[in-house]
Amino acid sequence: MIRSFHFSLPFRIIILFAIFPLPTFSQIDPNKKVDEIISEGVQQILLQNYPAADSIFSHIKWIEKNNPMSELMHASIMISKVTDFEDELDKTEFEKLLNSAEEKIENNSIHNSRKKYYYGLLHGFRAFAGWYQGNWFKTFTEGYRALNFFEAYLENERDANDAQIAIGIYKYWRSRKSEILSWLPFLSDEKPKGIAMIEKGLSGETYFKHLAMHSLAWIYIDYKTPIKAIKICEDILAKYPENRFFLWAIARAYEEIDSKKSVIFYSKLLQSIRNAKMNGYNEIVVLHILAQKNFEIGSYEGALKNIENIYSINLEASVRERLAARFNKISSLRKSIYELTK
Repeated sequence: MIRSFHFSLPFRIIILFAIFPLPTFSQIDPNKKVDEIISEGVQQILLQNYPAADSIFSHIKWIEKNNPMSELMHASIMISKVTDFEDELDKTEFEKLLNSAEEKIENNSIHNSRKKYYYGLLHGFRAFAGWYQGNWFKTFTEGYRALNFFEAYLENERDANDAQIAIGIYKYWRSRKSEILSWLPFLSDEKPKGIAMIEKGLSGETYFKHLAMHSLAWIYIDYKTPIKAIKICEDILAKYPENRFFLWAIARAYEEIDSKKSVIFYSKLLQSIRNAKMNGYNEIVVLHILAQKNFEIGSYEGALKNIENIYSINLEASVRERLAARFNKISSLRKSIYELTK
C-alpha cells in the first residue's frame, strides 16, 4: 500500500475530507489561554518544528485538564509527521490519544454543539487510522460519522468556518470520486459548490487557515485551475519558504503549465527533504519525478544523474519494500534513456 499523501489520488479523494478537519479546521477555542496556545503551536507546525509544537500543546492540559483539544492536537502532529516524513505511525500511541480525547468529550459539561464539533474531529482522526491500516470499511464509516457531526454542528453554528470547509472538501471529492456514475439522476455535480464552501470558510477565522489553503490548492489542481493553486502556494511560501506541503503542491501545479518551473520547485523540495534528514522515501519519490521531468524536456544527462542519486541512497528494508513498484518504474526509465542515447 502506498501511503504517500502527496501523490495518492485515492487518499486525497477518500481521506482528505476526514483528515483535514482535524489538524486544519480548528474553531477558535472558548478559553482564551487555550486559544493562544493552539495558535502558537500551529505556527510551529507550519515551520515543521514538530517537537516544539508537541511541547506547546502539552500546556493545554495544565490550563484546562478536561479539554480534549490537548489530545487531538498531539494526534494532529502525529498525522503531520507521517504525511511529511512518510514515516511509520505509532498506532498504539495514536489510539491512546483518541481514546483519552473521547473520554474527555463524553465527560465534559460543554455545550452540546461544541461536543458535536469535537466528535467530528475524533471520528475524522479514526478515519485516518482506518486508511493507514488499509481498513477501508473503517475509513468510510468513521469518515461518514465525522461528516454527520460537522453537518450537525454547522446547523447550530452558521459561521463555523471549520465545518464549512470540511463539508466543502467532502462534497468536492465525493463528486469527483463518483463522476463515473454521473449519469444517475440522484447524483449531482457538487464540485463547484464544494469549492465555494471552502472559499467561504477561508474568508473567516480558523487556526489552520494555511493547511486549509493547502487542501484547496490540491483541489484547484484537480479541477484544472493550476494558476489559482500557484497563487495560494506563493502566498504561503513567501512567509514559510521551507514548507514542504506547499512546495509539493506548487511543484505539482506547475507540471500543468510550465515543466521547467516545476523542476525548479521540485529541486527546492528535494533540498528541504534532505535538510530534514528523512528515511529516504520522499527523497526517492522526488528524484524519480525530477528524472521523469528531465526526460520529458530532453535532458537525459540530468535524468540519469537523478537516477544515480536514487541508487546511492541507503534505505531500511521496510522502506525499500514500500518503494518496490517505484523502483521497477525507475529501472524502466533508465533503460529507456540508455536505448535513446546509445
